[in-house]
Amino acid sequence: MKYSLWMIEDILKEFSPEPHFRTTVSASIEHARLITPNTPFFENTLYIGNGESLLLEGEKKDCVVCMQRGSYLLLNTTDVYQVFNVILNAFDQYDKWYQTIQTAIADGVMLKEIIDLFGEVLPYPLLILDSAQTRLATSSDFGLGTVDDMWDSLLTTGSIGMENMLKCSPDYQTKIPLRTPYEMPKGFFPYESYCQNIYVKDEFMGFISLIIKDDVFSMRDRDIFSILHESICYWFALYADRNEILMKNSIFHELVHRDYTHLEQFAQALQTMGWEAEDEKIIVILNCISDNVNMNLHIIKTFNRNYLELYAVAIDNQIVLLCDTTRLCEEQFIQYLEPIIQNSGYYGGISHTFTNLHDIAHFYMQARIALENGTPKIGEITSCENHILPYVLKLIQTNTQLDISHPALGKLQEYDEKHHTNYYDLLYLYLQNECNQTRTAELAHLHRSTLIQKINRITSISGIDLSDYRTRFYLCLSYEYRLQLSGKGEVAVRL
Repeated sequence: MKYSLWMIEDILKEFSPEPHFRTTVSASIEHARLITPNTPFFENTLYIGNGESLLLEGEKKDCVVCMQRGSYLLLNTTDVYQVFNVILNAFDQYDKWYQTIQTAIADGVMLKEIIDLFGEVLPYPLLILDSAQTRLATSSDFGLGTVDDMWDSLLTTGSIGMENMLKCSPDYQTKIPLRTPYEMPKGFFPYESYCQNIYVKDEFMGFISLIIKDDVFSMRDRDIFSILHESICYWFALYADRNEILMKNSIFHELVHRDYTHLEQFAQALQTMGWEAEDEKIIVILNCISDNVNMNLHIIKTFNRNYLELYAVAIDNQIVLLCDTTRLCEEQFIQYLEPIIQNSGYYGGISHTFTNLHDIAHFYMQARIALENGTPKIGEITSCENHILPYVLKLIQTNTQLDISHPALGKLQEYDEKHHTNYYDLLYLYLQNECNQTRTAELAHLHRSTLIQKINRITSISGIDLSDYRTRFYLCLSYEYRLQLSGKGEVAVRL
């Protein structure tokens, strides 16, 4: 274990230490030695001697000095050996305590037990939240009613609540990239807190927070907090790879990018949740309207914790849901989903049904098409069937310079312009209503016989055969393609 001069100051507090720190103090002390005439000096060693032999002219001499790298403590005593023994005894106790922690981690204890081991040297309310702001561990010494209502919520529900999360989300998002300790002002809790994020292999796992309730949070306490952070990161490094959710996340990312190396492993993981290979599935992608109120991680945690029929993961800052609709029908799934996304500011896109996990990338793209081409309205989930055709037509538009529309449409437009008719729009209306003469006549405010005359005139001008399915399909596709080119959602029929 390594010590800082701030920790040494606390160890020697009975001697009223007076700090004189000339450089940045860090936890780098590993040894303590008495100073002798020929003592070599090393940066990782604390040196103890009397002031008369160590201090410059004009400085206090009737004291003991503890020195490291140009910084030192002046102690209100002249008993060098007493000071040395106090330091050695403290080092021995700290080292045993630290070894207990390392052994506990190696033995696979829970995070809560690690926090409790720090309770005797860091007597503050401590908590570890995961990346979704869900409780992983809290100090046993602080139960219900000992801190505040938000702490009680963490103890009873495992969360600070959706309302508080939405309130704190903007600040929380800005803190996620930080790799050094940071202070959180009053707001997340009614008290200030001192925090540090947990990263494993550049993946954000959550954070540790110490609540500064009534006490002064000393520099020594900050150094002990750093040891806590180091220990928690060590625990995550040892056991994160065993976490089934993390394993599935990684493989799901591979599958949506058409990497099927671990497909069988992913299928087996789903089977442990009760999924069968032949079960029908859908994919939903959710996006948050506001970047400042992003609840992705909390919502993902909620889904994965409460429903074995759902599997949720974050991809490209969006929530991707894989749902087993054989076990949870699509209607029930949507009913469950809509209030959550409504209250959290999300909207989504949904794929068609599929069974084979090998097809995940295809149906993931369907859901993306629905999400990106639908109207971003909070609480609504758009079906891909409404947007696949515009997407395909956009691809054609983007990747070819050819006009693929039926030549009959150009002829009708030319005729309309010359004779002030509206045959181009009328044909589209007729095709939209599946060539139903009665329905089209009603919508166009025409007598049925007048409509028939106009349709006959259209076929005469354009040379098309509306009784032929392929011709009708080509015409419909041509109209939709022209709408795509114009950027309009529908044709305004002028009749």
